[in-house]
Amino acid sequence: MTTSSNVKISIPEAAQPVLVTGGTGFLGRAVVAALLAQGAAVRVAARRPDRLPPELRDAERFTADLATPDSFEPALEGVGAVIHTAVSYGSFERQQQVNVRGTQALARLAAERGVRRFVHISSLAVYGYRHSEIVTEETPPVPSRDPYSMTKRIAEKAVQATPNLNWVILRPGAIYGPYAPLWTSALFQLARRRPFLFIGDGRGRLPLVHVDDVVEAILRVLDDSAAVCEAFNLVHPEPVTWRDVLSAYAAAAGQTLRWRAVPTALAATVASVAALTSFSPSMRAALPELLYFLEHAPSFSTDKLQRTLGWQPQVSLTEGIRRTQFYLDHLIEPNT
Repeated sequence: MTTSSNVKISIPEAAQPVLVTGGTGFLGRAVVAALLAQGAAVRVAARRPDRLPPELRDAERFTADLATPDSFEPALEGVGAVIHTAVSYGSFERQQQVNVRGTQALARLAAERGVRRFVHISSLAVYGYRHSEIVTEETPPVPSRDPYSMTKRIAEKAVQATPNLNWVILRPGAIYGPYAPLWTSALFQLARRRPFLFIGDGRGRLPLVHVDDVVEAILRVLDDSAAVCEAFNLVHPEPVTWRDVLSAYAAAAGQTLRWRAVPTALAATVASVAALTSFSPSMRAALPELLYFLEHAPSFSTDKLQRTLGWQPQVSLTEGIRRTQFYLDHLIEPNT
């Protein structure tokens, strides 16, 4: 693990551990590593806690599944804070079960046990994918009709409505860094393709944020009373486009990106036909917004997070690729 942070946390009643749900996932592991480095007592709750890397085995492990929220009860005993990173990207039904009902039950259990702080990791997706103006926390969330966008917003509302819960909501953008399955692994492999095909000319803006900056924000909200019952956008303010990001990944592989633009109208037609058989009704309805997102440049403000908690992003795209290079090298198979 490479995640580090300059933030020093102070957990009241130091014997109280911090529970990280989804602690074996990409973001969860980074959070666990940072907490252990700070000397915190850490618990990991996951469906397969045995997947925790050996270097993180100082964390106490619990088997739990948001589909059966009562399974979290042993892990919640005596904890001072919960960092809820667990999420499902599966079917609409699975996302409703895990992202919504599981989160709602977990928040209720945490409140009943007097947990000091409940940090819920949400997503900028709650705002939807069609924005022409700067999106702040005052912008009303209007989720897209894709399952992830919808369930993350409903989960937020469930957390906010939980009585006696000191919640904080973080809405990160596209989190990248070592071991990120989508915004690093998938985009890196895409950038290495010959020929490289992409919808449009790549001028759409990608709301990117490095995992190290996300972890630092989590540590800040964990320990600052000003964060309680507040939601914060979390993205690097440096504007980067899809072309910028994919070109950087191609360069990290020692290649030059040779862009081949697929006209949006053609892509929309092909996607619509494919969606008739391969996507759920909600995903079919969301396709126009997702295609819009690829070609336009939404801006998300992090002024609130910087003003309230003093968070300052440290990892530019160039630095983020540098911190991820060892992992990208691992993804390149010999003789390819």
